[in-house]
Amino acid sequence: MVFVYGTLMSGLDNHATLAGLGARFLCAASIGGRLYICDDPALVLCDDGPRVLGEVYELPDEARALRVLDAFEDEGIVYARRRCDVLTAAGSLCAFVYVTLMPIELCTLVEGGDYRAFLARS
Repeated sequence: MVFVYGTLMSGLDNHATLAGLGARFLCAASIGGRLYICDDPALVLCDDGPRVLGEVYELPDEARALRVLDAFEDEGIVYARRRCDVLTAAGSLCAFVYVTLMPIELCTLVEGGDYRAFLARS
């Protein structure tokens, strides 16, 4: 499973990347952290802080899907893949999430941690 919070979410610019992997939407979810906009959405984890909203997808061929997503996210350079607990309406579950490796000092904080709402305001 993977938790996405930016352009990979349904209806957004890069969702076709997930769709092409046969990813199946499971549920809306949130994770403890702060969302920033640098050039792209950037998540900084923070267990006791605000929540970032996103979506959880099941990956039918997880190993292949993670290789594709790692390449898409420039894993190890721009983002790091982590396994984290995310909160859903039914409780918590463990999913992969990509967190930023980039400095956030010049980035814009997304109040409320909701990328879709940020896009609507922009």
